[in-house]
Formats: sequence, C-alpha cells, structure tokens
Amino acid sequence: MHMISNHECTFPTNENSSVTHYIANITESDFLTTEKTVFKNLTEKARNITRQADEQLKQILRVRGMDASKYLYIRNRTADLEQAVKNRMAIEIGSYLYFPGGHWVPLNCKAKWKVSLIIPYRNRSYNLNILLRNLIPFLQSQELEFGIFIAEQGSSEVMNRGLMKNIGYQMAKLSGTIWDCYVFHDVDYVPINSTNYYGCDDYPKHYATKLEEFKYDNPYMKDFGGVVGLTGLQMDKINGYSNMYWGWGGEDTDLYKRVTFSKFKVTKATDGYYRDLPHQKKTEREECKQRLPFVQLLLVHAYYEIGASIKQVALAYILMSNKRKRAYREAIQELRDALPGPAAVEEIMVDFEAALWKVLPRIFPQVITKIHHRRGDKNPSAEDHDSAIPPYQRSGANIPTASTAEKCATTR
Repeated sequence: MHMISNHECTFPTNENSSVTHYIANITESDFLTTEKTVFKNLTEKARNITRQADEQLKQILRVRGMDASKYLYIRNRTADLEQAVKNRMAIEIGSYLYFPGGHWVPLNCKAKWKVSLIIPYRNRSYNLNILLRNLIPFLQSQELEFGIFIAEQGSSEVMNRGLMKNIGYQMAKLSGTIWDCYVFHDVDYVPINSTNYYGCDDYPKHYATKLEEFKYDNPYMKDFGGVVGLTGLQMDKINGYSNMYWGWGGEDTDLYKRVTFSKFKVTKATDGYYRDLPHQKKTEREECKQRLPFVQLLLVHAYYEIGASIKQVALAYILMSNKRKRAYREAIQELRDALPGPAAVEEIMVDFEAALWKVLPRIFPQVITKIHHRRGDKNPSAEDHDSAIPPYQRSGANIPTASTAEKCATTR
C-alpha cells in the first residue's frame, strides 16, 4: 500500500477541469448500488473494517472510561494516518485511503483543506443515495481530504434543521480529525461543476449560487443556505445555527443575519451550479411561523450555546464507526431538554408580536398610516393603536394557542 505524499494538492480550475472525470449523475440509485459505485470491488472489505472499528471503539471507550475527549485528534497527523494503515484500519480505493466512518484522505498529495460535510437528513433516502454517489467522486476530483456526517433526526419529531446542523458540527469536531472547513449541504442539491471548490475562505462561503429550479439563477439574496461553508472559528463566532426553528424553513435566513451581525461578508462561488433532486414540496401548513421576519428579529439574537448540552459520552459513538443513531438520539434529547420547543417558541412569537405592534405606531407612524390606508380606514391617526394591532390581540378576541406550532411538518 502506498504511503501518503507530502506534495501539496492542487484544485481544479477551468483550464484543467477536463481531467477531473467528474460528471453529475442524478439517475435513481439505492443504497447497495451507491455502495458498490463508491467502493467498487472492495465493498465487503470496507464493511469488514467498519465492523472491526466498531469493536475497537467499544474497547477504547471501556478502557478510557467513556471519555471521548481523550480520543480526540489521533488521526490528524500523517504519522497517525500511516499507523492506521499499518493496523489495517484503512483501505486503498483508487487514489484515496478510506477510513471507517466516512473519512477519505488523498494518497498522491497533501490536501489543502480538510473538509467536513454535514448533511441534515430525514426520510430522504432516495435523495441521499444519489447525493453520496455524486459527492464522493466530486470531492475526490478536488483532491480534498473529507469526512461525511449524516445528521439524521427521528421521524416522529418536528424537523429542526438548524439543530441537526449544530449536532453534525459537534459530531465532526469529535470525530478524531481537526477539520479546516465545515460544509453544510442540503440533501437535494447535486454539484455540477468540479471547479466549484469546497474549500473555505477568509469569509463564510456560499457554494449553491446557481440552482436548476431557478433556471441557474441565485435566489438566496438574503439567505445563506443550500450549500454553505464556514471555518470552525467562523462557526463559533456566529454561534452556529439557531436551534429555535421547528418545522421547515427560516434557519438559513437566520444564519445570514448571524453572519452579517458578526461583521462577516459572504463569498459567493462563481461556479456554483447545482442539479435539483425531486422531492415532495412543502405546503403552507408545513411551514412554521418562526419564518416571519418580525420573529426573526428576535431569534437572531437568541444565541443559545450550540454545544453546551451535548454530552461527549453520547457523541463518542460516532468517532470511527456506524454507531451513529444512538448518538443522534441522545444528543437530540439533551438539546431538546435544554431548548424551547415548538410550543415555547410559539408563545415567544405571540408575546413578541404583541409588543412589536404596541411600539410600531410610535416608531414608524407612516407604516401604520399605510396599514390603515390598505384597510380602507378614513383619517387614520398614529395614536389609534387598537386598529393597528392584530385582530387576535384586540379586546374580546381569542388569542391563538401554541397548538399552531404542532402543525409544522414532520418532514425534512
């Protein structure tokens, strides 16, 4: 088996992209087909070393008292990687070494970036199988060292994509490698151009800038979603994603506000072309009210510590192996106990809207005048607060309960 080269890798440009051999393929694929495509004739060997890694990890955790922090970063140096090869804990697949747990290291050069791919996921195996079949050769064409982390949420819970991304980030930090770049990747976007380099930048980077569903235009003028990348320092400075968006939508706009609030600019990829994978579109009933701009003004400043309630013991199970589901369940429960759930967020929203409508007439009387005008009111006054207040906040009206939050989708 070859040893890892110290020669620095290059990355694809428009001039040499023809030799990268990556072509997006969005035809249907199941798990076994994707596995054979990625591992080729070494599929069974990859399964065997994963089983061995599971057993070794159990022994490590028993000996070290279930303290994951004592196991951090042992695979970060080239010497550590080569020792793992000697211990038969890696296999050579093409020009890459594969380590259990989805860690890929180029053999022929030293990668410029170590990239952690974090994919929030639930009930979308059709999309996930196609994405992985494309994403692995795509990243290999860029000669990156990379690891893939699937942050899967249970099907019985209202989806919280921001929470899943935060958990995936913590999982990557505890995976045994110091990653230079964390890329948060929607499961239904497949990159087209290998020159869309998945390294990070001095500023947070937006890769998905030209989407097929929008005729390869950029719909994310004030959002930061689809496929985005941040360094660990950037992620920590903005304090990650909001954990308070239960249901579909909102966390990407919130992230953009966190980025700009932290005085970061966003770097936009010029080659950010993506194919869209088919999936069931969300209905109006499936969207949560936390997406409202007024509420986002509040949530963007509700900086909950993204990792404070995640136990290293629980996440230790994903260090080398496929022992992920237990980690997800325990980590999600830890955060759920510490964070406001959908009902609590709905109550915050009602209180916030009521307070907002009380101060709006004083701060923006012209806005209130326009509201009256649209309603057909005659001679509106900025002091006429009651007519500007939402109907459910007026005297005699029924205030909505938190049950509306329960209508959010259990998808994605």
